[in-house]
Amino acid sequence: MTRTPGPLRLLLAAACAALALTGCSEDDPAPKIDPGDSSSAAATPTPTSTAPVEPTLPAEAEGTDAAAAEAFVEFYWEMVNYAQATGDVDGLRELALESCAACKGGADGISQIHSADGLIDGGVVTVQALNARRFESGPATGFIVIARTDVSPQVIRVPGKKAERYAGGPGEVQMIVQSTDDGWRIGRWDAQ
Repeated sequence: MTRTPGPLRLLLAAACAALALTGCSEDDPAPKIDPGDSSSAAATPTPTSTAPVEPTLPAEAEGTDAAAAEAFVEFYWEMVNYAQATGDVDGLRELALESCAACKGGADGISQIHSADGLIDGGVVTVQALNARRFESGPATGFIVIARTDVSPQVIRVPGKKAERYAGGPGEVQMIVQSTDDGWRIGRWDAQ
C-alpha cells in the first residue's frame, strides 16, 4: 500500500502498526584516522559507530520568545527521528504534555513496533520553515507554531506482518508549544 501522508499520518502510522500487533537511516560518517604516535609511519583506522545519537536541546530553544519556540519544535522533530530509528521514546515523551494525544499515540506506536522486533526505516522529518505566533488562554501561554516539513519515504516492518509503505513528501503541522516550569512542551499538534 502506497500513500502520500502528511507528517502527522507518518508518525501515527507507527501507532497504527503497533495496534495491529495486538488484535534511519543516516549517511555513514567518514572513518576517523588514529594519528598514532610520532614514530608511526602509517595511520590506522579507528572503528566508528553509525548508531544514531540522541539529540540534545539546543541553547536557542531555552528562551521564551518565538525563536525559542521554533527551535524547540525543530528539536521535537529531531527527537521523533531518533525515536523512530532506535525505539528509545523516553526523551520524546518528556517533550509533550500528557494532554497531547498525537504525541502519546506516536510514541506508543514507535515503542510497540520496536518491542515486537520491528523496524521503522525512513520517515525522517526535515523541518523546512517555521512560523510562530504568541497565544494566551487563561493560565496557558506559549506559541502556535506552523512547521512546514518534508518527510522521507518510510517502510514499517514487523515480523509476521505485511510491510507498510508510505511515500513521504511535504506537509504542514500546526503545533501548540506551551511554556511550563520545566521549559517548553508540546500541548497538541495537527496536520494541516
